[in-house]
Amino acid sequence: MAAHIENAVLDQALTYLGTNALRVDLCGTEPTTYTEATSSFTFANATGGAGFTAPLVAAPANKAPNGRQVSTAVVAAAAITGTGTANWVAISKNTATTALLVVLSMTAQALTPGNTWGMASSTIGIPNQ
Repeated sequence: MAAHIENAVLDQALTYLGTNALRVDLCGTEPTTYTEATSSFTFANATGGAGFTAPLVAAPANKAPNGRQVSTAVVAAAAITGTGTANWVAISKNTATTALLVVLSMTAQALTPGNTWGMASSTIGIPNQ
């Protein structure tokens, strides 16, 4: 039996991400909490106006072969604050009610303070089948 989730339902989840994704961190260890992503495991971060032009996450669009997806903004010239090898990208909400929203694996990158980092746009998607 075939089953699917309607685009309107997927769009609600992805729109929540787009509305609340305000910070991106590069982490050495996979974070599972906001504190780990933004303090314990972070080597570098960017926020709107300090590394990317808001919004960090764009509006939902079709995903191939099915489902919906969003694209992230390009990050450029964001400061590196710690020394280590980043293996994870963490996207979080950093307002009064903080939350870790998305964790993505990345190609390992050695980081050193005093340098800057950047990130190409990437996609985050949800299949509907």
